[in-house]
Amino acid sequence: MTAPVSPPPKPLLQPLNAGNIVTITVNLYLTHFRTYVGVAWQGILWIVLPILGITALSAILATTSAGILLLFGLSAGVALIYCFAQFLTHSALISRLAFNHLLDSDETVKEAKTKVKKRVWSFLGLAVFLAIFMMITYIVSFVIFFIFIGIGSTMLAGLGGIANPSNTAVGVLVSIFILLLVITFFVLFSLLLLWIYCRFFVLEVPLAVETQLKVYEVIQINWNLSKKNTRYLMVILSIAFLVNAPIYLVFQLLSIMVQTLAELIIDTPFPSVVVLVLSYLLGYLVSIVGGLLLIPFWQTLKGVIFYDLKTRREGFDLQLKPIQDS
Repeated sequence: MTAPVSPPPKPLLQPLNAGNIVTITVNLYLTHFRTYVGVAWQGILWIVLPILGITALSAILATTSAGILLLFGLSAGVALIYCFAQFLTHSALISRLAFNHLLDSDETVKEAKTKVKKRVWSFLGLAVFLAIFMMITYIVSFVIFFIFIGIGSTMLAGLGGIANPSNTAVGVLVSIFILLLVITFFVLFSLLLLWIYCRFFVLEVPLAVETQLKVYEVIQINWNLSKKNTRYLMVILSIAFLVNAPIYLVFQLLSIMVQTLAELIIDTPFPSVVVLVLSYLLGYLVSIVGGLLLIPFWQTLKGVIFYDLKTRREGFDLQLKPIQDS
């Protein structure tokens, strides 16, 4: 008898182009729709339910003493931070599942969730880092913008007769200069934000995939992976945005329509404030449904992009590193 022939090894996923990345993302999203949306729903509940509960308790405690309100506010703040961390963890879990499906891993959702949840505070730390980074970017950009406006306007006014109020030509020239500077600034600023967004687009995915990494290692991995692929990522995100745009617009229109209809229908014995709150809540529920569909898509895209970037950089099939129990 001849020895049984072993099956050929699984072919590697070669580096892909932008269109193929989005196509694979859509296929994964549709194939595992129930799983990804189920995880996203759990994450959204971590945000929605506490907000609704805190809102209701705030209305009940509105007439209590300042000390109780302060204690309640601090407790609510801590609870919201924890719930937001849980939301980030569930979102990252979707990316890990997508990454696993590309590897044809047999890891179950429960197993993946157990590993990812051990780093819940690390996901929050990454979010805080990105928020601080973006805040510094905003501050520095606008400071530079106003410095240029001040210097440019002063120079133009000086050339036109040292800020002669009667010189209308100088005023028109300064106005045109400021307008062009504002347009140029916002174009460059938008490109800068897109560049930063691309550099950190898969920020949480390395931590979700390799849960033993430290936060600074995750940031370094992101920076290195996206270093020579920023324009490539811009193209991917542009295509993905166009794919999502119809869904986003539909839910935005539905949200506006629901709020408008609610204000028209609920106009009887209720005070105007009650009508406004109810219409807002109905619109908010529609937005939640939209987020329930869009969040899994974008998190799946992150998992696919991370796989592709790792393949481009390392050139070999990827395996998940086991979590190291202390």
